[in-house]
Amino acid sequence: MVLVGGGEVSSRREKNEVIMNILEVVSGGAKKTQIIQRANLNYLTFKRIFPVLLEGGFIVEEEDPDGSVLYHLTDEGRALLKSGRAFYALLLERSPRPVRVCLSPTPPTSRRRP
Repeated sequence: MVLVGGGEVSSRREKNEVIMNILEVVSGGAKKTQIIQRANLNYLTFKRIFPVLLEGGFIVEEEDPDGSVLYHLTDEGRALLKSGRAFYALLLERSPRPVRVCLSPTPPTSRRRP
């Protein structure tokens, strides 16, 4: 969720944030279940957004040696992920008010601190 201007933070993520989360997870290669879990998605959200990325040529399906299907980023997917990261970095840098950006595939509340 990106918050600009100090308003209330919603627990719902914006579509662009979900897309970035999916791209982050897939950047290392992942199965569908791993994408859903690591990007913290419910199945309906996954079902609505993932095909757009796959059909748009941002993600490619490949067979794993064990016969399962793995998903990887295409060059276009890597470019989109890079552009998204740059967008959020610029937003954080230039915003006159507090901005909250959660792009981690794992929500910050579930991370362990050292």
